[in-house]
Formats: sequence, structure tokens, C-alpha cells
Amino acid sequence: MSFVKEAALDLKDGLINGPWAERVLAGLMILGIVLVTALVGYLVFYVADSVSTDISTDNGIVIQKTYYPPHTDILPAGMILVPWYYPAIFKLTLKLKDGCGSIDVDQGFYSHINEGESLETTYSHGRISGSIYVKSAIKK
Repeated sequence: MSFVKEAALDLKDGLINGPWAERVLAGLMILGIVLVTALVGYLVFYVADSVSTDISTDNGIVIQKTYYPPHTDILPAGMILVPWYYPAIFKLTLKLKDGCGSIDVDQGFYSHINEGESLETTYSHGRISGSIYVKSAIKK
């Protein structure tokens, strides 16, 4: 038993005080900076693309109904595992005069809509990407 304990302590000392420990820490720091920069860049792009754009109204045709069932994942949080619950998602994909867009709806609305139906839709265009952001869809 003491052999295992000594081996573990030697390994710990080698990881913390080893000749390459500073390089590993510097690499992890650079990776963290790159990830944070990418996340901030994505958020700035999304806000610039979708906020305060003109709202359009059109009759959208439901071209696809998608259901994602609820599920639970187990995610590590430090030394413990935490269950993370994802609720059911009901998504409608709509064909509009300017392209296609999708919107999440509640289960009741989803169950009363069929593919091919026409919905009164309000949406906006992305300033940079040209993506369509569906704001609302109402059955006529």
C-alpha cells in the first residue's frame, strides 16, 4: 500500500514541479483565452446581426415539424456528477417569401398544426448573415 501512495506522490510532484509544468499551464491559459474570445465574438456577432432589425409579416407554410423528446444528461461539475434536464422541444420550420426559418412552439399549438398549413408569421432578417429570425407564428 505504501508503494502506491509513494508512486502517487511522485506523480503529483512530477506534474506540479516537472520541467514542462509551466508550458502546460501556459498552453491551458492560451486555450482558455481563445475560447473566451471566440464566445464573446459569437455573442457580439449575434447581437449585431439580430437586434433592432425591421420586422416583416408574411404567410409562412409549415414545411417541417420536429419534436425533440425530453431527456436528462449527466454532466461533471468538479468532482461530482449533476443531472441536467432538457425539456421537450416542439419546432416548426416555415417557408417564407424570403427563405426558411424556424420557431419553437408549445405542445398544444404543435399538435394542432399540420405540414402544409399556412401561418401568419412575423420575422426579421439578419443584418450580416441574412438569416431569418421568426418572431411569431399565428394560425389564421
